Amino acid sequence: MDIASLELSYRNKETTPTKVLREIYAAIRAQGERPVWIAVVDEELNLKQAKRLERMEDKSKLPLYGIPFAVKDNFDVAGCRLLRAVRHLRMKLMRRLTRFSGCWMRGRF
Repeated sequence: MDIASLELSYRNKETTPTKVLREIYAAIRAQGERPVWIAVVDEELNLKQAKRLERMEDKSKLPLYGIPFAVKDNFDVAGCRLLRAVRHLRMKLMRRLTRFSGCWMRGRF
């Protein structure tokens, strides 16, 4: 799964952000969180966001439409446990990323 392949699949209506997220969550469940995923965003919350994206009429305004992304564990994200003391990295970045993509995971890099 890479950005170019996802973009092409979305453009050709071969998949949707909801289907992609379901695949990702299924893979996480199958493999376990391992050391990669410290915390995972609630699946239903993420699927709700993906469905909202799919209903948008002008998807061209979202350059990262449906592209899932991970957030380093030291970013302070509302509703998620902060694991490192980097409080100055607030939600501004997250708001921008979710505005352009809408799908995110949280993990350790």
